[in-house]
Amino acid sequence: MGDRRGKLEIYHDILFAIKEDSQNNEKISPTRVQFKSNLSYDKLKQFVSEMSEKKLLNDEIAMKITDSGIKFYDEYAEIRTMIKKLCDDVFTVD
Repeated sequence: MGDRRGKLEIYHDILFAIKEDSQNNEKISPTRVQFKSNLSYDKLKQFVSEMSEKKLLNDEIAMKITDSGIKFYDEYAEIRTMIKKLCDDVFTVD
């Protein structure tokens, strides 16, 4: 069984799914975002509502990413990359 994701990681996964879906389709599909972010529909609605309150998304229905959402996405991706590099460096056997 895999590790449970934290809230920030779930936010990032939802933003990733929205970005990817908006590049490939004219309209963002909640079902596609749900599957790409690996969440139940109820959980997706809950997180999208929270993200709208935190101004990461403009609209719960249209799921448009705000400038703050883009900034969060980019900075969180950078943090994940740094952590992965650190783990690779620390746990690499010479």
